[in-house]
Amino acid sequence: MDKTSLPRLHLPLRRQSVPAALPPVCRLLVLGFAGGTVTSLLSLAEAFSSDIDVWGVEYPGHGMQWQRPLHRELGPMMDDLCNAIDALDDTPLVLLGYSMGAQLSHRLALCRPQRIHGLVLLSAPSPHYLDVPDEALQANDESLTAYMRKLGGIPSSVIEHEGLMSLFRPVIRADLLLCRELAPSAIQTMKTRVSCPVLALQGNHDPVLKGSSMHQWLGLTSGSPGKNGFRCYDGGHFFHVGRESVLATDVEKWIRHHVLPHYESALYHPH
Repeated sequence: MDKTSLPRLHLPLRRQSVPAALPPVCRLLVLGFAGGTVTSLLSLAEAFSSDIDVWGVEYPGHGMQWQRPLHRELGPMMDDLCNAIDALDDTPLVLLGYSMGAQLSHRLALCRPQRIHGLVLLSAPSPHYLDVPDEALQANDESLTAYMRKLGGIPSSVIEHEGLMSLFRPVIRADLLLCRELAPSAIQTMKTRVSCPVLALQGNHDPVLKGSSMHQWLGLTSGSPGKNGFRCYDGGHFFHVGRESVLATDVEKWIRHHVLPHYESALYHPH
C-alpha cells in the first residue's frame, strides 16, 4: 500500500523493516486517547516485532494534523475513519484503541465488520458505562487542568505552561464532545456486539473506570469467548508508560494465537 494515499489521517508510527518479499502478518492501527497525539504512543509501537506493521491515526486538529479543524461531532470523525479503513489493503487489520480511541475502535468494528479482525482496547469503560458529565464539558480552565493532572500522562512541564495549555484545552474539550456521543444515551438503539475477538487491558488504579472494569468489553463480542482476553496491570490510566515491551509482547501473543488463526479460518471457510 502506498502510505501517501492517506496523507490527511494516517502516519506510519514506525518504518516497516520487513523486506518487501515478506509482507507483514498483520497491520496494527493505533487510535489514541482524547486530547493527545498518536505519536505519544511511539514507544509502544516500536516495541512490536517487525512483521507487525504499526500505523497510527492522527485525529484532525491533533498533533501533526493541527492545521485541520477539530471534529466536535461524531459523524464526520467516523466518516474520516471509515474512509481510511476502506483505503487499506487486505492485510489482516487489528485496531489498538486507547481510552477515547477504544470507543472509536469499537464503533469502527461495528461499521466495518469484514475489515477489522481484532480489537485491543485500553483504559476505557465499555460504552454502557461511559460517563461524560456536564461538569466535565462545562469545566473552567482551572478545573479542566486539574482533571488532566489527575489522569496523569502529561508532563508537569506542559501542565504548568499556560501557553501550551491554552492550545491543548480546546482539543480536549472537542474530544469530550465526541465522547458524549459515544455515551450510553447515544447507543440505546444501536447494535453493540462486534464479531471479532477482543483483548481488554487496564491499569488497576484507573480513575476513568470508576469501579467498572475493562472485562465488561468481553460481553460485547459475538465471537468465541475463548478468543477474547483480559489483562490488568499495576498502574493508572496511562499504565503503558514504562512497560511498553511487556505490553507489546502480551498483545502480540494474543494477535498471533487468537486473531490470525481466526482470520485464516474465515478465508478458507467463508460464511
